[in-house]
Amino acid sequence: MQRNGGYGRAPEFAARQALRKKLLRGDIGDLTVKSHFARFKLFTAFMKQRFSIRDMIDVAPKHVIEYAKNLDAAYSAAYAQNLISSVNVVLVLLTHGKWQSLSPAQLTGRRRTNCRTRPVMVLPPGAVARMLRGRVPEAQLDHLNMIDFFGLRAREGALIDVPAALREIEIDVQIDVRRGTKGGRGWSVTRAIPASFEAQNFLRQVNERIEGAFTIIPDGCSRDQFLRSSSRILLPALKNVGLSTLREIRSIVAARWYIELTGCPPPCNINLDSDRLASYETDRAARKIIARRLGHNRIEIMNSYVGAYGRTRHA
Repeated sequence: MQRNGGYGRAPEFAARQALRKKLLRGDIGDLTVKSHFARFKLFTAFMKQRFSIRDMIDVAPKHVIEYAKNLDAAYSAAYAQNLISSVNVVLVLLTHGKWQSLSPAQLTGRRRTNCRTRPVMVLPPGAVARMLRGRVPEAQLDHLNMIDFFGLRAREGALIDVPAALREIEIDVQIDVRRGTKGGRGWSVTRAIPASFEAQNFLRQVNERIEGAFTIIPDGCSRDQFLRSSSRILLPALKNVGLSTLREIRSIVAARWYIELTGCPPPCNINLDSDRLASYETDRAARKIIARRLGHNRIEIMNSYVGAYGRTRHA
């Protein structure tokens, strides 16, 4: 096989080219490319220094295991695992599928422990935007409501094709999120999110406001400019009403869906004296549905939104 799978003599250049090819096929998004590339450069530097390896075709599992052993102990479990995941992703591309991916969790010997223990504020859809009306511009309120009604990430909410979403709800009363998804998964995996009556009305109102445009991003404003503007405007306003981040809105949505699907409060909100815990089977089924709606492929991530099953608190 050619050096670095035929993508170039320098491993960094080869990695960039291989990832770019995957991007052009629509398999991943541009932010994912940047993240994988930045993390993979740490691996190539280690390979050069420790083993004098510049052709990634020569990498063997023992080399990746050694790399994992030498990761900074100060790295979080999530970041350490992401470093190994990026190595797997790029090596699969450079070896044209011959690389057998190694388990990031096993190699790092660390478990992700980002489990929510504090209660989540459960609010009806659109309530946060109503609290902020008059304090922030309409475009940012629309952005906030995209997250609140559909559980979207900030980037996904900014890029929702509003006319297309309206056509979808006329057929299935749900939308399929495609643009701006993490890893570009929206183009290959269906992510159906139900659209409530209030959410449908919201989309119709937004469609009237954007006057023939496709997204909520104002004319003359790029995607990145809009996202930075929304963060700058919304974060201080959210803190004034007791919410720390935009991601906290997704926790509110997750808790709302959890209650709808189980009929019980999310584990992080359980009061041992008065609240009923959902059965394990019901909890598990709800987590799978909510994780898919939020755009995750790991059910374990739900611990960071609604708490771990059986985790209770006293009032």
